Amino acid sequence: MNLIGTAYNIITEILSITSGGSNAILIVSLVFDILFFPIFLFGLFVCFCARTSRLLRIYSILYNIFTVLEIIGIIVAIILFFVNKNSYVNDCANRNQSSGSSSNGSHADCDNEFKVVSIVLIIIYIIIIILLIHFALVIAAYAAHRRAKENNAASEHEVSESNVSSAHETSSHRITEKNGKI
Repeated sequence: MNLIGTAYNIITEILSITSGGSNAILIVSLVFDILFFPIFLFGLFVCFCARTSRLLRIYSILYNIFTVLEIIGIIVAIILFFVNKNSYVNDCANRNQSSGSSSNGSHADCDNEFKVVSIVLIIIYIIIIILLIHFALVIAAYAAHRRAKENNAASEHEVSESNVSSAHETSSHRITEKNGKI
């Protein structure tokens, strides 16, 4: 999900910048998306090819960093959206005036439109934050589960080796008892 979304963001941000729509927020977003794209590729590699607890733990840490930065980015985007409310409403009102709508109705309509858009935006961002946190917890839990499984397998291997060694010592002790060499 994140890999596809990030790839889509990179493509649309590059297209926006090349078409002349560059601003600081878009450029920063592009840089973050380009930096996080290899993390998601690493996650695919770890999950499908090398399921070691160490690599899963590294991926979990990297994904947690991504999640925190993404949540901070969402909070900043919401703040910037509300800080630029007047600009949004005025641009909307100017577009409506040029199309022939009345001035008072146009401004009120744009203000209502801003309220609806802000509610939808906040709901979408809350869902995204919940999904980010959910997947961060799933990855961390899977890494912990895998580590416990590897630790159990290693301890069982040590126990079986000590049992083989103990059985070997016991059989050689019995052999020396029979030969009278204790």
